[in-house]
Amino acid sequence: MKKIALLSILLLTGMVLSYAKPIDVRTAQSAGSNYYSHIFHVQSLQLSLAYTEKSPGGEPVYYVFNVNTDKGFIIVSAEDATHPILGYSNEGGYAAPTIGSNAAYWMNKEKDQIIAIRANNIQAGATLKNEWASCINNTFDNSNTHRVSSFVGPFCATTWDQSPYYNAYCPGSPQAVTGCVATTMGQIMKYWNYPPHGIGYASYNDVNPPYSENYGWLFAYLDTSNYMWASMPNKVISPGNSQVAKLLYDAGVTLQMNYSPSNSGSFVSMYDFPGANSQESFPNYFGYTKYIHDELRRQHTTAAWLSLIEAELNAVPARIVSYSGLDPVNGGHNWVCDGYNTADNYLHMNWGWSGADDGYFNVDSLNPSGTPYHFNDSEEVLTNIKPPPAKALFMGNPTAGCAGMKVQFTDQSFGPAPSFPVTAWKWTFAGGTPPISTSQNPVVTYTSTGAFNVTLVVTTAKGTDTMVKSSYITVLNSASAPLAQGFEQNFPPLHWSENNPSNYFVTWSKASVGGYGLSAHSMAYNNSKTTNANIGDRQQMYSQPVSFFSTNNPELYFDVAYAPYNNQFSDTLAVYYSTDCGVQWTQVYLKGGMSLCTTGKSVQNGANTDSGTFKPLNTNWRTDTIYLGNLAGNPDVMFSFENRCGKGSSMYIDNVNIKDNPLSVFNITEDNTLAVYPNPNNGSFTLQFDSHADKTYAISVYDMLGQEVMHNQVAGSGGRLLLPVNLTGCSKGIYTVVLKSDNQQTVKKIAVF
Repeated sequence: MKKIALLSILLLTGMVLSYAKPIDVRTAQSAGSNYYSHIFHVQSLQLSLAYTEKSPGGEPVYYVFNVNTDKGFIIVSAEDATHPILGYSNEGGYAAPTIGSNAAYWMNKEKDQIIAIRANNIQAGATLKNEWASCINNTFDNSNTHRVSSFVGPFCATTWDQSPYYNAYCPGSPQAVTGCVATTMGQIMKYWNYPPHGIGYASYNDVNPPYSENYGWLFAYLDTSNYMWASMPNKVISPGNSQVAKLLYDAGVTLQMNYSPSNSGSFVSMYDFPGANSQESFPNYFGYTKYIHDELRRQHTTAAWLSLIEAELNAVPARIVSYSGLDPVNGGHNWVCDGYNTADNYLHMNWGWSGADDGYFNVDSLNPSGTPYHFNDSEEVLTNIKPPPAKALFMGNPTAGCAGMKVQFTDQSFGPAPSFPVTAWKWTFAGGTPPISTSQNPVVTYTSTGAFNVTLVVTTAKGTDTMVKSSYITVLNSASAPLAQGFEQNFPPLHWSENNPSNYFVTWSKASVGGYGLSAHSMAYNNSKTTNANIGDRQQMYSQPVSFFSTNNPELYFDVAYAPYNNQFSDTLAVYYSTDCGVQWTQVYLKGGMSLCTTGKSVQNGANTDSGTFKPLNTNWRTDTIYLGNLAGNPDVMFSFENRCGKGSSMYIDNVNIKDNPLSVFNITEDNTLAVYPNPNNGSFTLQFDSHADKTYAISVYDMLGQEVMHNQVAGSGGRLLLPVNLTGCSKGIYTVVLKSDNQQTVKKIAVF
C-alpha cells in the first residue's frame, strides 16, 4: 500500500500548549455508560477502567472501560474536540492491542488524531458539543427511527489469528506467522465455505533480498488442496487442525508472503502491488468472482464511504469486506469488516487476533469539521468478494501425441455452494471426435494434426461459466528416424510436450550447460527446489512421435548428468516408450541415486554446485544407450523422460538421439579388441581390453529388451584392463556388452545360462 508520512504536527506534541478541554475519567465513564445503555438497551451496567492511553507528555488520550463481566467494552475519548465514542463491543473484554496488530494500528491512528487536534488547539463544533451533551446527560434523541440502534451483522463467525496453530504449515523454525492478509482471506473464504478446492499452483522464492528471511522456494499445489470447511472451527485452540493451517498457507503463497516469525507481510490490492495481492488471488487461485473492486478512502466522503461498505453488508447474502490501512512504522494492516450499527454508522471490525478487541469503531475523522489532516487517507477496502454463479475448470490427458490419440477430459468445475452444484456441461472440441459433448468427463479422439482449442461451459442453478484453453491439444506428425535433439533452441523443443498433471511450478526446463560435443544447453529438472513436493511425484517430457517403419535396428541414446544430494535425498530418471500415442507406456530405463550419478560424489560430499544444487562439469556427463530392436517397423513411437522427485538435486539430459543404426557415427573397432570370458557364462564374467592412459571408458550391458542392467566407467591405464562383471541377479538370455570411448564403440554379445 502507498505509504504516507506522519504529519509534522506530531513533532509538536512535546510542547506545552493550551488546547481544548480534556475529559476526565469520571466524565468519560458516565458518558460511556450512557452510550452503551442507549446502543444495547441495557439498564444495569458496571463499568470498570481497563486501560488509559496517554500521549508522550503523559496526558490521557482515551479511556477504555470494560462492561460488567465479559459484556464488552467501550472506548471514550479524553478530548472534547472529538467524537466522544471511539468504539465499543458487547462481547468479551478489552485487551491492550499487541504492537503491530491491526487493532493497534487503528487505535494509534485515533491517538494521533487526538494529539494533532490538541497540538493545533482545534475546538469542538456544534455537532461534537451536542454529541458530548447527549452522552454525559443521557439525552439521546430516539424520535428519529434511523438513529435507533439496529445491528447489521456481524457476519463473520470465525475469530482466527496468525499464530499459534494457524501457522502450522508456514516455513521456518520458529515458524513464521501467517500474515494478516492471509488470515483475512481465510476468514472471508470460511464465511462463504468456498471453494471446494483451489486452482492451479503458486510458488515463489522467499530469499533475502528482497524478502526478510531465506526460506527458499515455497509452493502451494492448490488443485489438490481440498478444503474441508466443516472441519474448520471458528477458533483454533490446540494443535492438529491442519485444514485451517493449510488454507492460510495456501493463501500466503499465492500472495508471495514476506514470511517472518514476528511479522509476515503482503499486499491487498492491484493498486498496492500488481501481480501478488489478495484482490487477484481470490479469483485466480480460489475461484471467486473476477469483479472484486478496490476502493480508496481518500476518494470518498465519509458518507459515501459508509454507504459503500453498508451496501456490501446489506446484500443478500452479505458480502463481508476486506478492510486495510497503512501506518508509516509498522506497515500495512488488513482485517475483516463484517457489520455495522444503523444508529451511529460505526463499523464492526474483526481484527484477526483471536477475537481480541473485535467491535464497532468510528470511521469518521474525530473532528470532521475542524482538522485539515487526513489520518484516514491510507484506508482502502475490497468489495464484491463473492463466489461466481459457476466456475468452469477442466484438464485433459494426454495433451500431445500423434494422430489417432484419445484424450480423457476430466471436469473439475464447481458451483458457488454445495447446494448449487454443476448440473450441465457443454464441451466443444475443435478438431476432435465428437466435436461436442454434454458428458461430464468425455473421451475425445483426434485424427488430424494441429493445435486445437477446448471449450467448456458449465451451468448451475445460479448461472453459467466458460473456460477456453487455446491450443490445448497438440497432434503431431511422426518424424522418421534418425532424430536428434540438443535443446539449443526454444523449450520445449518443437513437437515435444511436457506432461505436468499436478501443475507443479518446478518443471523440466532449459539449462545453460551442455553435454558432450559443442552443446551449450540441456534439459534439466531441479528437484532441490521442490521443497513442498512429495517424494515420488512424477513429471514427464514427451518426445515427438518417431516412425521406425523402415528401421531395422533402432536405439535411443542420450547424455545424462546427475549427483544426488546425499544417501537420503536422491532422485530417479525413468524412460518409457509408447506405441499408441501415449495411452500406454512401457518402461525401458530406470536409474536413481548413485546408480544414476555421473560424478561418483553426492552434493553433500563434493559434487560441483551452483547456489546449492548440482551443476555438471564437462567431465560429469555419461552417455546411456537403450536398444529398441523390438520396436523395428512400428510407425508411431513416443518416448517419455520421467523425473521422479526425491528432493535430491538437479538432473540434466542432453543430446537425445534416436537412430536407425547409431553405430555408424562411431569408428567401430574389431570385436577381438574386447574379450569376454567365459562366454557363455552364469552371469559372472570378465571383460578384457587394451586402454589408453588419457581416455575414460564407459561399459554398459543391455538385456534383450534394450534395458541397461549394468553400467560402469573406468579410467584408462595405458595397458590391458581386466574388469570383473557380475550379472548373477539377471535372467538367463542373450546380453549385449557395449564399450565406448571418445568416437569409438565396440559391441559384444554374450550368453548367460
